Amino acid sequence: MDKLEKAYRKFTRDQQDIVDDIYRRLYSGDLYGLNVKKLRGYDNTYRVRKSRVRIVYSLDKNKKVTIKKIDLKDDSTYENL
Repeated sequence: MDKLEKAYRKFTRDQQDIVDDIYRRLYSGDLYGLNVKKLRGYDNTYRVRKSRVRIVYSLDKNKKVTIKKIDLKDDSTYENL
């Protein structure tokens, strides 16, 4: 089991539904209405925020999405990317 799956399993069902919706929208390219922000100090790395859920992802040259981290907002959310 990888780190993303382990983090996902710790979420409540409502939080898992939020993550599932964001995943679908990221991979389909439908970012309308999502709170997306580029992270300072990183190239092509962004975060999506919804409720307390944070998803950090990066885009390569071909606009391929790679999820780096899913977590609940706290002081260490953006560490160790």
